[in-house]
Amino acid sequence: MKKLLLLSAVLVILAGCATMFGVDTSKLQIGMTQQQVVDVIGHPATINRTTTDTGTNEQWVYQAAMQSEFSKKTVYVYFENGKVKGWQN
Repeated sequence: MKKLLLLSAVLVILAGCATMFGVDTSKLQIGMTQQQVVDVIGHPATINRTTTDTGTNEQWVYQAAMQSEFSKKTVYVYFENGKVKGWQN
């Protein structure tokens, strides 16, 4: 019985090691406004802007913490003239 409890505890801990906190890209949709993105996944860590004669493009950078203290996942959300054009995770 003790071995079964120990095995269960180890499995729960290992399953938690791959859990990401903070950025759920399943809620993103093409065409969302910047405010809608903030509402569903929060504020980015960094915003990179490019301005051209056709408008402004932005790359929002999210640093998602993992349960493992040594892992981080970077998520990028791309905007063109204030609307989501895509994301990378």
